[in-house]
Amino acid sequence: MSVTRVFRIEHEGAVRYAAESNGGYRLVEGDPGELDTLKRRAEAAARGGTPVTPSRILSPVAPSKVVAIGLNYKDHAAEMNKPLPAEPLMFLKPSTAVVGPGDDIRIPAKRRPRRPRSRARGHHRQTCRRACRPNAPWTTCSG
Repeated sequence: MSVTRVFRIEHEGAVRYAAESNGGYRLVEGDPGELDTLKRRAEAAARGGTPVTPSRILSPVAPSKVVAIGLNYKDHAAEMNKPLPAEPLMFLKPSTAVVGPGDDIRIPAKRRPRRPRSRARGHHRQTCRRACRPNAPWTTCSG
């Protein structure tokens, strides 16, 4: 029994499916629908579909979000130097965390540290002092 490999590809600006055939790709025509429909369409495409050169191979899936489970077994907790929680930890990742084969994994740049707030506060104090009576408490300053 042969296995037909199916890929999500970008072709002419659209997301399509393609079946691998003799080292190349052939378009899977129509809506792929359920998995068994996709399998039949992919097998038909591999035998005689339209040859295509994808502009990009995409990730196999396009989820709206990724739900992940952390510290869900003892060895994992030990390697992270964390105690085993009573229940596994759940966390979400954005859909942009899923990338295709060969795509770069982009790590956001660290946020630039903010300027010390004391400089801005000092300027605000000087402005308030000019606007307020000389000996008034700060709570009465409206500037």
